[in-house]
This record gives sequence, structure tokens and C-alpha cells, in this order.
Amino acid sequence: MTRTDEVFILEEGHSAATPRLHRVTSPQDRHPTFWEFFTDPVMTDLAADVVGPDVKFHHAKLNVKSEMGTRGFKWHQDIQGWPHTDFSPVTFGIYINGCEADQGPIAFMRGTHEGPLFSMYDDAGKFV
Repeated sequence: MTRTDEVFILEEGHSAATPRLHRVTSPQDRHPTFWEFFTDPVMTDLAADVVGPDVKFHHAKLNVKSEMGTRGFKWHQDIQGWPHTDFSPVTFGIYINGCEADQGPIAFMRGTHEGPLFSMYDDAGKFV
């Protein structure tokens, strides 16, 4: 691959000699193992424990951290980026290979789920 497409998002500096993948969108559409994992009762029961019994799958993605560094995604609140009008969505973040502190694991800020919501754009309309 030479450029990002609707499935594979490549990192800057990606080449055949130094392949660098940032994200795979909708892995459940690429291989049945992912759908089996997402719909396993362990996962669906966890979701039901949080949102109640009416659980619906929205989407999945695989984020990849390159050993040569990766583009970061700074602090944000997910709900502004989702096409929902309520606060029922739940995100599951699962490390396949684990993640140590020096690898930049996901972090959460206590209490930020209680508001206020912040824009993901600056005054000029640029995504920040």
C-alpha cells in the first residue's frame, strides 16, 4: 500500500521498506475472529453491566502503535466525535499485547465524564 484508504490508515513515513500502520477500520468485516471476539458473552455481558440489556454494536477499530513512534491523539472526549444524541455509548479499549507506561497507554482524567463538554475545534474551525 502506498496511501491510506477506507480500511487501512497509514502512519507518516510508511513505505514498503518501513511499513507503518496506524489503524484498521472495521476489523470485524475483515475476519470473523474479530466478530466472534466482539460478540463473545464476556464482552456483551460487560457492556450490559454498564448500559443495560439493550446492547448494540456500533463499530470497531484496531489502533496500532508503531515501534518507531506514532501520531498521537491528544486529550479529548469521545462523545463529540460520535453520531449519537445521548450518552449511552460505551467504548471498550483492549490491549492485545499489553502496554507499558513508556509506550503511551491511554489515560483517563477523573471526573471529566461529568462535564462540561469541550469542542474539538478551535475558533478558526481547525480540529485540535
